[in-house]
Amino acid sequence: MKIYLVRHARPVEESVDAARPLSQEGEQELRRLAEHLAERGDVNPLTIIHSGKLRASQTAEILEEYLGPYNGTQAMPGLSPDDDITPWEAYFVGVDEDTMIVGHMPFVGRLAFELCHGRTGGWQPMFRTAEVACLEGAAGDWSVAWHIAPDDLEG
Repeated sequence: MKIYLVRHARPVEESVDAARPLSQEGEQELRRLAEHLAERGDVNPLTIIHSGKLRASQTAEILEEYLGPYNGTQAMPGLSPDDDITPWEAYFVGVDEDTMIVGHMPFVGRLAFELCHGRTGGWQPMFRTAEVACLEGAAGDWSVAWHIAPDDLEG
């Protein structure tokens, strides 16, 4: 099983729009990354879950467009920046399908670190905007398989 943890793409500044939708640059970076993920052929989440915040829902919708998850996208509580990760650790004990979570820092970084029990192969899960980390394994035994952000791609 795989868990894909994603930090939302780059939003506009709060002074521009308090709802913080994706910036034009953020959307372009995300589309380039989403196209790369689709071309890999091994990124197949059945569901994309997001926090419900505009920047996360827009990120999830763009990823859905490229990856076509069978169950689509859905907003779920508990994915805001400072939310407790404990319920999500328990959530993945009972899930056996590849799932993508689109959230915020520091939440996604803490979740990656805890799911892997700190064994992240030297990677510091600070999650740049639109960065994706793939965790592989099963409940209680996750490891970071790979991670990528738009600025890691050529071109």
